[in-house]
Amino acid sequence: MHSINNEFIDLNGVSFRGCIPINNASANQTIIMDAICTPSTMNSYHSISRLIDGGHIYNIENDIVCQKYTLKQYPNKITPNQLAIDAVNEQIFCETYISKN
Repeated sequence: MHSINNEFIDLNGVSFRGCIPINNASANQTIIMDAICTPSTMNSYHSISRLIDGGHIYNIENDIVCQKYTLKQYPNKITPNQLAIDAVNEQIFCETYISKN
């Protein structure tokens, strides 16, 4: 398993960050950051949670994909069909795997 704790990856307007601070991020840049390193200044964000216990793995700032859906506070009642991520549509993916804070 690869960790991004001390690395960063920028890809098509999405920034994957470990514990590296983000300076001058634009309002339309989506930032995915390791949950243990998320700064307290990040007030409004969504999360990617562990399915086993609902704990947050990554936090997402400026989420432009899932913001239009009704998100839960943690993943629950996931069906076997929803585990086939490549077979679910965007709404089901967001409402199943992305959590609101």
